[in-house]
Amino acid sequence: MVSLLDIKQWFRGNKVVGLHLQLQDNSQLFSYCELLKIKSAVDVSSSGVVEHIDQLSTPMFTKAPVYLSLDGKGVMHFKVDHNSTIADALSTILPNVKMDDFYIQEKVEKDKKWISLMRKGQLTRLINELDAKGVKVVDLVLGAFSVANYSRVFDVPKNELNYQLYDRQWQFRENELEVINKTEGRVSTYKVDENASLSSECLLPFLHALGFFGVDTDITTRSIE
Repeated sequence: MVSLLDIKQWFRGNKVVGLHLQLQDNSQLFSYCELLKIKSAVDVSSSGVVEHIDQLSTPMFTKAPVYLSLDGKGVMHFKVDHNSTIADALSTILPNVKMDDFYIQEKVEKDKKWISLMRKGQLTRLINELDAKGVKVVDLVLGAFSVANYSRVFDVPKNELNYQLYDRQWQFRENELEVINKTEGRVSTYKVDENASLSSECLLPFLHALGFFGVDTDITTRSIE
């Protein structure tokens, strides 16, 4: 079972950390964004990338709730018909797998839905490793779906956004995900303030963590079993 910390104990906090874990063939990369709420404003107090889980054993990550996103090796995303049930979709896409073996995430959009999968054993192991370092995960999302909120949060044109996250390009149109393409990884920057930008690796944890402060992120419906 995937066990997340009860978020209620953090409701009065003014700090949250967005953390993205990119799973690669023989390594892991962690990108993060620490957000601090000051009156009605949300400030990015720190952001960056670390290459080893031991680097997360610091007060920044252990003394605040963590919004975790995961992508890369072992995480699968499929676009299916809007009317398809999860069982029907998986029987077509992966006919020989057992649903009970996977953590399943469903993102419903206007005329389609996205189903994301990750083996429960792999996910549980990762959550337990973070917990052992003192990192308390209170929210979890597979993939970069939170980036759909970029145009909504920053009031920029929403007709199209191509978001590069390592070797996957997420193409959004009208705040909805259209397609995920495999590409060569490159770093882009995105403006989050008149005087500040975030790298593509840090934009995702930033937008995901905004949900802690009640920002309307409209991300996803998840199933944890």
